[in-house]
Amino acid sequence: MTVSGDLYYHETGGLQASTSVEAARRVYREAGLDAVPLRAKRGCRGWSTLDPDEQWKRAPADCNIGIRCGGPSGFGGVDADSWETVQNVENYLSGLGFCPVRDSTPSGRGRHFFLTTSAPEGFNWTPLRPEFGMGELRAGPGALFTVYPSRIGKRGYEYLNGVTPETLGQLLQFAEWKDIAPLGRNPYGRKRTQVGERLSTASEGGGGILEFLPIWLAKQDLPDRAVCIMDAIQDATEGQRILNRYPTRSHAVFAFTSQAILSGWSFHDILAEFVRRSPLVFLEQGRYGESWLRSIYNNRVLQLTAASKTRKKLAMLYSEISASSIPGRSGRTDLAVLLGIVQIAWKWRSFEVRASQREIQQQAAVSWYGARNALTRLEDSGRLIVMSRPILYQS
Repeated sequence: MTVSGDLYYHETGGLQASTSVEAARRVYREAGLDAVPLRAKRGCRGWSTLDPDEQWKRAPADCNIGIRCGGPSGFGGVDADSWETVQNVENYLSGLGFCPVRDSTPSGRGRHFFLTTSAPEGFNWTPLRPEFGMGELRAGPGALFTVYPSRIGKRGYEYLNGVTPETLGQLLQFAEWKDIAPLGRNPYGRKRTQVGERLSTASEGGGGILEFLPIWLAKQDLPDRAVCIMDAIQDATEGQRILNRYPTRSHAVFAFTSQAILSGWSFHDILAEFVRRSPLVFLEQGRYGESWLRSIYNNRVLQLTAASKTRKKLAMLYSEISASSIPGRSGRTDLAVLLGIVQIAWKWRSFEVRASQREIQQQAAVSWYGARNALTRLEDSGRLIVMSRPILYQS
């Protein structure tokens, strides 16, 4: 479901006229929310710019109702189009301590998550990142949500957990944009993600770069710890403790997946390793093995991304550096090395990077001499504080 889908492509069965739409409009207005009328198949002309009161003066009797995003209220949220997406978004938001207002949609398969935020200027909506599933992040002028008591055919939008139009405004939680931005594919506009898009395209061509983290990690061999975990779960049965460290096989699989992700392995790399080694816990899933592993992978990606404030800050820093440029003939090399340092910092959850020059060279995909000279130039320009060990990023 896209924003235009909410506005223009309602089911052809028509809308049921209801006097509750007018009552809800008044309640939303008192709560400071911009409620606008929606026609059966398209939004009323000027819905995104005209004053809502003017729009309601010429609204059809059988109209639906929507709430515009952005504005003084900062209204926004997530449109999750499948149950898998709903679960992924719930896990992410709850991990940040949010419990947003939700509603059910007429399709019965999705949910809306409502909150308030301060979206950057010019933002209105963006598709969700692939690891979350199908849906959109909406938060700025030019986007809206169809809300209760709108109906499509015989089905309507319904708030969950006892929420009503009267209590909606009181229950909306505020979320910093930096916290919910990782949900969206382009949360700061396309300019800031061009480097990331090129890296993602390269990974699809076999370049060995992780696709779905906010940081792109060059693929490396599995660490010894991950290899030991895979060896230990080969014939492990349900309830068996693994390596005297993990209480169950599931805990061990979670640990292995995290180690693989931090080593730059994509989901398909991890799946190929499970198929090749065929541990008993994977074989027991039968034809659902891939979806079982995908769920674990998504969970680990979300946990690695959301659980650490340092990683979130480094991800934002990575996005900013990706959209910037360094002047001079060696600017591209310097930028690649700087991004490589941030990638290593993200992996170890620290702005203090303890890494050899060789590690930085491999992460940046430049020559040894290129990395050495770039480190010197970055130090001279004040972008880095370089010590014998460690290397500190100068923010």
